[in-house]
Amino acid sequence: MNVAIGHGMIENSSLHPDFLKGNYDYIALGDDHKMHKVTDHAWYSGSTELWSFNEFNTEKGYLMVDVEQGKTYPKITPKKIQSSRKVVFEKVDIFSHDTNAEIIRKVKNVLDSNGLNIRYEYSTAARVKIILRGEKTYGASFNIGEVESYLRKLALDSNDYNIVEFILDRPAYSEYINVESAIENETGYVEYLIEDPEKEFKEYVTTMRNEDLKKQNLNPDLLAGIFAKALSRHDDNDLEACDKIEDSQS
Repeated sequence: MNVAIGHGMIENSSLHPDFLKGNYDYIALGDDHKMHKVTDHAWYSGSTELWSFNEFNTEKGYLMVDVEQGKTYPKITPKKIQSSRKVVFEKVDIFSHDTNAEIIRKVKNVLDSNGLNIRYEYSTAARVKIILRGEKTYGASFNIGEVESYLRKLALDSNDYNIVEFILDRPAYSEYINVESAIENETGYVEYLIEDPEKEFKEYVTTMRNEDLKKQNLNPDLLAGIFAKALSRHDDNDLEACDKIEDSQS
């Protein structure tokens, strides 16, 4: 029985396509944060947590894989995990006649419609990113700095909203019209949402996979340390990063 583990993606040339042609019963792939099937023998399990605002509508979880001798294909059972934190990623249209008060009202409507206008509770507090888009010029009744300052204070400094992170994306005035295209073409950008990777990974494995840890005699502190170290080594060149990790272990 042959099982292979690989990290990388064919799309960005960090994984050679011939790797998938090997004589393996199952290939466990990592790097892509979205859980999906590549071939009958190869899957990406995806990340168990939301790592960027671009993943706000991506289901998270892990895979149960049964590989039996003599079976043509492995049995793959996806297991979904419901995150305790809500992630809100929305766009708000603003117009030339909008005042500060009107823009604030629009943003508050987004927060309220997502059920965030409740008392703050850290364990369930949401992460929010709102992008202002449209055409807006300077004027006596418009000051984006005041808008942002007010909304950040409302979202983060009061107990009226259950929010742990608030980002208001406000590009330069000349770029308002082009915000949509900039969002659509956003590639290679990593915006991590996990505040303490080592701590949160340990909490995950000890809570969700405690029985597996005992069966395989695995140390959660060691696993969490390796996980955090791997993240710290991530850069724009996946192949170079992988080479460095391999060299440090040899």
